[in-house]
Amino acid sequence: MDFVLWDHEIVFPDNMLDAYPEMRGVEYPYCFSHPLVFRFIDAKLDEFFARLPEVDGIDLTFAETHGYNLLEHGGCRCEKCTRLPIQEKVRRVIMAVYNACRRNGKRLEVRSYNQMPAHQAVMLAALRDLPKDIRIVTKNTIVDFRGTGYPDNPMLGAFPGQPELIELTACPEGSGYGYMPALLGDFYRDKIARVAAGRNLAGVALRVDYHLQYGHATFFTPGPPVMTFDTANDFNIVAASRLAWDPKSDVRQLFTGWARRRYGDNAARAGKALDRTAAISQGIFFVKGFSLLTHLNMVPHLQTIDDELKKSYLLEYFPDHPEYRGTYEALQSPSEGAIAEVVAEKQAAADAAEQSLREVAGLPDLERDFTTARNAALLWKDIAAAYFRLLRVEQGREDPAKLAAAVRTEIEDACRMEKESGERWPVYPAARGITAYDFAREVIERGKLCCISVPACR
Repeated sequence: MDFVLWDHEIVFPDNMLDAYPEMRGVEYPYCFSHPLVFRFIDAKLDEFFARLPEVDGIDLTFAETHGYNLLEHGGCRCEKCTRLPIQEKVRRVIMAVYNACRRNGKRLEVRSYNQMPAHQAVMLAALRDLPKDIRIVTKNTIVDFRGTGYPDNPMLGAFPGQPELIELTACPEGSGYGYMPALLGDFYRDKIARVAAGRNLAGVALRVDYHLQYGHATFFTPGPPVMTFDTANDFNIVAASRLAWDPKSDVRQLFTGWARRRYGDNAARAGKALDRTAAISQGIFFVKGFSLLTHLNMVPHLQTIDDELKKSYLLEYFPDHPEYRGTYEALQSPSEGAIAEVVAEKQAAADAAEQSLREVAGLPDLERDFTTARNAALLWKDIAAAYFRLLRVEQGREDPAKLAAAVRTEIEDACRMEKESGERWPVYPAARGITAYDFAREVIERGKLCCISVPACR
């Protein structure tokens, strides 16, 4: 097994410009046309591999790099840099890192990850016709992992002759982040058999874990780290790994065998309950199939939902898709029927979680898991009702009475869940996001609701 370091572009020491002011860029921290920048990359990687010879290579990504981000900020505005298209700047860094890796007998992977269609175009140009031993890693869908219903990433298979891997999450990010079970065997089968094999990709890059307390965000939940291997989502690792070796593997047989090993004599009822979890998570975190009412599966600020409605990733990357456009327009100005449909999605998820909870009676870990899933479904049902009622009030389409009732329900449900399970997810955020109580306060303030407060939960 290879050990490859994920590297967000190139990070310079804090005092680098004090020592080498000639490297300073124009309207940008560093000038990537200055030869010292590339001498630094060479020296840094040589030193890194000398100190950590057990590392087998670098996985290079250009998005979400803070301070100096060639892909998203364009780089230095000096005369030399301005003459270079952004894709050429990105490519120069790729080749510098590649040459340093080769010199040290290591390999390079480059993630195609991007967050805007314009940046997608840059990465498509920058990654074409690279040396054939550079592997490209591309997420299964655009931008972030968004459940099981989002369309295939158009960059998958866009680099003929270049080894490309499809990047998947087993945690799974976007489907509960591991705070509740979401077993996605059929999803992995589709992405690996249809997309990876069907488009002649070289393999799979599987994110097997985030610590549930400590990940790529600041996680808040106290206690020791809990890993995907410690939860029922361990099946996702088993399924995706086996499918990566054989895309024709029978997912049902994999699931039955895994359940028997994990739950022994209780495998049948545990498996029956867990079989619903993909649908449960999809019903909780998605609105008519689209991510909207969450911030990384946490309770969001109102502004987070507003931004997603105004600037959806789906509409940015697929602007001419009539179904996406129609759905978002319907949600921006919700009818009573649309609200009823969204609330019904959440109630169906709660009912399914409740049924699974009854089936796992006497299995403490799964009882806790399905209690959490049921509570999450009910809480997001309340969030949906409050948010869409708020829009109707703001649009002058109804008086605040139904909104006030929705907020009171959300506060009461959150307190009941806290009394039942303590100060934990979903009422309290485990990473980004806010508490269910803060969400209610934002709705009260923005909806100008009088005579409603958020009391302490006792």
